[in-house]
Amino acid sequence: MNLRPRWRKVLHDLVDSRLRTALVVVSIAVGVFSIGVIAGTYVIISQDMSASYASNNPMNVELRAGDFDAAVVDSLAGTRGVRQAEGRRVFSARVRVAGTTAWKVLDLVALDDFEGQRINRLGLVEGAPTAAKQQILLEHKALEELDASVGGELEVQLPDGGVRRLHISGIVQDQTTGAGDFLAPPFAFIHTDSLSFLHQPQAFNRLYATLTEGGDDEAHLRQMAADLKERLEDNGVSVVRSRTALSHEHPMSSTVQAILGILGALGVLVLFLSSSLIANTLNALLSQHLRPIGVMKLVGGRRQQISTLYIVLILAYCLIALALAVPLGAQGAYGLSAFIAEQMNFNLLGYRLVPLALVIQIIVGLAVPHPSRAATGPQWLAHLSAARPEQRSQPRGHAFGPLHLPPPAAAAARRRGPRPAGHPSSPPAADVDSQHLPAPPPPGADALHADHGRRHLHCRLQRARQPA
Repeated sequence: MNLRPRWRKVLHDLVDSRLRTALVVVSIAVGVFSIGVIAGTYVIISQDMSASYASNNPMNVELRAGDFDAAVVDSLAGTRGVRQAEGRRVFSARVRVAGTTAWKVLDLVALDDFEGQRINRLGLVEGAPTAAKQQILLEHKALEELDASVGGELEVQLPDGGVRRLHISGIVQDQTTGAGDFLAPPFAFIHTDSLSFLHQPQAFNRLYATLTEGGDDEAHLRQMAADLKERLEDNGVSVVRSRTALSHEHPMSSTVQAILGILGALGVLVLFLSSSLIANTLNALLSQHLRPIGVMKLVGGRRQQISTLYIVLILAYCLIALALAVPLGAQGAYGLSAFIAEQMNFNLLGYRLVPLALVIQIIVGLAVPHPSRAATGPQWLAHLSAARPEQRSQPRGHAFGPLHLPPPAAAAARRRGPRPAGHPSSPPAADVDSQHLPAPPPPGADALHADHGRRHLHCRLQRARQPA
């Protein structure tokens, strides 16, 4: 490939100085990566968290009350504005895997119809989707507390201290029941036919309802919760607590977004720190390139041409950093989203590249070196403007300014040798020195060469003054 010399220089700067290239690229990539991870995670969580939650038909109103039967549930289901109403019995129990001694606390949820369940639907993970009498379904978060598996047995401690064994028929996921309580114990699900086996009343103590309209209107939800509470109390059931939830927004979404906002602020801080490192690296680069810049000006390079070389070099650093940071940022965003989803117990919609995060990464990747160029701007101008006007007016190739040669009379005096003292044609030593000493070198990029010429002429003058 036939490249022009200027572009070969840029390529050599990238390849020959591998350590410096790696330092600049990593400095840019760290900031771009952090911004990409935060932006991608924010978008993925904002979209998938509420979508996954809403796909399970979550309740809009929850009433925790005393014992009531199915007839009360049917009467409340006919309330105006209520679309569905279902009853559950929820109680805490100490459980352990058969053959072990460590007890754990679970919230057992009793349902009368697994297949007809419409509110807070369960997702099957492993095994059977339903539990018959003396069987139990474990919510998959419970596996963090219990070393259990499908086909095993779970021992449940009764209120009187006795122990009953339940067969584990399946593993399920419940994204809705404990969504509003991050510190709630894990859940397990049984059939209402198993309540008597566990010495529990054959009745419900919790009511779930969804609304026909206004599922995302908090004021309407509170009004409907008050109406259902009043109707339940009219049936002689005391209500301990009421809770409402939006249909299409996860109860913990605001908390997660606040955490992501803090991480975003840390990402911006990392970006500024990387910009400072880039500025220092580019300053070192300019200090190392003083002589190449002088040589390029010597052969006729203009300020705009030399500036373009280094701007292209910085752009190459940015493109290499983007090539590394964009795919890694996408992987990091999905990995962080998967971790949050696991902790919050919801499902992601799949791996994808977030367009907004990609655009932000490209903008940041190209803009990060701008503060660095601003910081090194005065130094650029100083080096690119160091040539004197008389040097720029000379033809190309005259690098060292005008050459100061001794006049012909001085050369003839050297050939004749020293004259006797007082000879009329012998000029005083001071006059000879003043005639033959070269003018001081002009300040500029080539002062070293001018100083070398001055020392050479001084040596010739000393030899001329010595006696033959």
